[in-house]
Amino acid sequence: MQEGDQVRHSTMPQLGFGEIIGVNLDGTFRVRFRTCTCSALLPSSLIGKSVSDYFEEHGIKCLWHITHKHNISSILQYGILNHYDAYRLNKTRFDISDPDVQKLRERVESIYHRKVHDYVPLYLVPRNPMLRVRKDLQHDLCLVEVLFSALSETQWIISDGNAASLGTLFYNSLAAMDHLPWEVLNAGNWSALPDGKRKRCAEVLIYPKVAPNHIGAIHCYSEETLSFLSNCGKDTKMSRNMFF
Repeated sequence: MQEGDQVRHSTMPQLGFGEIIGVNLDGTFRVRFRTCTCSALLPSSLIGKSVSDYFEEHGIKCLWHITHKHNISSILQYGILNHYDAYRLNKTRFDISDPDVQKLRERVESIYHRKVHDYVPLYLVPRNPMLRVRKDLQHDLCLVEVLFSALSETQWIISDGNAASLGTLFYNSLAAMDHLPWEVLNAGNWSALPDGKRKRCAEVLIYPKVAPNHIGAIHCYSEETLSFLSNCGKDTKMSRNMFF
């Protein structure tokens, strides 16, 4: 572990996650929590795993945002905004979402009691039912990598399926990742598994935005989109195997 890593206090989970801001000569860490006005001095034996540790144990190297190529310029300038802010600030040029599904995302989640639309939706697995439904647009679609560092500046929750579904549960502890539907998330054919369509769309919801500095590489399906993004300032890749 090093400075900047997000960690959890293993004996006082009510503190939530904090950021390592320094390492002492005796091997202990100084950690700043959201609810603390100063850093806390904790021995390394009481520090839990970092955010990236939890995800990478399950084969997740980054989080994913699906969008149209015409939204990339705005994303790289302003970040990925939640639904309300994107429309209030007129930063979405091409909306690929389903209007009927968007109505369902007005539901209030059970952790912080916000509407799902207050969060930026990120997927654990990009090759999912949402991407399949928009197969007709995939020549113009982009899969945007979001780095785990985005979780260090914001509040976030994890869902065990599509956040629009009433059957979906929400968590705010990385320990809950053990209860996520990994058999569906790692499956080649999720539709053959019980409730696979909902579970495959498990999300990490970040409040209220993802800043531009947390954006990683951008993956494309078509040569045209790759050319369109050639001067965007980010690493762009042709990754047809990630699409349908």
